Amino acid sequence: SPSEGAPVVVTGTPAGERHELGALLAAVTAAAGGWRGLFLGPDLPADEIAAAALRLEARLVALSVVNPTLSVSLPDEIRDLRSRLPAGVGILVGGPPAVAMRELLTAEGVGVMDDLDGFRRVLRNEEEGIGP
Repeated sequence: SPSEGAPVVVTGTPAGERHELGALLAAVTAAAGGWRGLFLGPDLPADEIAAAALRLEARLVALSVVNPTLSVSLPDEIRDLRSRLPAGVGILVGGPPAVAMRELLTAEGVGVMDDLDGFRRVLRNEEEGIGP
């Protein structure tokens, strides 16, 4: 299990997304990679995600999105989240809607994950201090 001093990644789903399996898998994947992976839960507004990330001193926030109707609200939620977190806290979003709007999210300074292997690579790079 990860040590007390291991870097923290918080996972969850943004407001309107109730499918939590991807976020749960991300937390488990992070823990297997030596991080402290903490699952916050589904359907969370940006201010709650940011408050938890700050309280837990997370290095990364990883969100899972599968609901295609969220493509309308997701950019604003991500912008809101980004504005509430220090630049040093990375935001990663995975799932088909995120992949479909990769350019828009990347422009907001967010990493888009195609799959858990991509997530593992980011975690390894972050640990080496390279960044996503």
